[in-house]
Amino acid sequence: MQMLRRRSGVFQIFKQTVERCERHNAKKKGHIAGLTCFADLTSEEFTARFHPIEYPPWVYEKMREERERKALRYAREEREREALRYAGPPEDLTCFGCGGPY
Repeated sequence: MQMLRRRSGVFQIFKQTVERCERHNAKKKGHIAGLTCFADLTSEEFTARFHPIEYPPWVYEKMREERERKALRYAREEREREALRYAGPPEDLTCFGCGGPY
């Protein structure tokens, strides 16, 4: 009996989602709302299952440090690329084995 009641509740949530999509689409504003495999979940259920939890502050600090480290590494690589691009060709290239260029 409880399983039947649960299914009935899920179906009601699904019907509400369908109605919400139809109301939104009737307004013809911006995007078109549709159904996904999450249509039988309430907003609270979806958030509880799929949105990240609040992490302790040290986790955010570690993530920030990693982003900064990557940004610095990227900036250093960009400076090196820029330096090579504007360095121009070498002036005196001679092959020491044969005495010719390159």
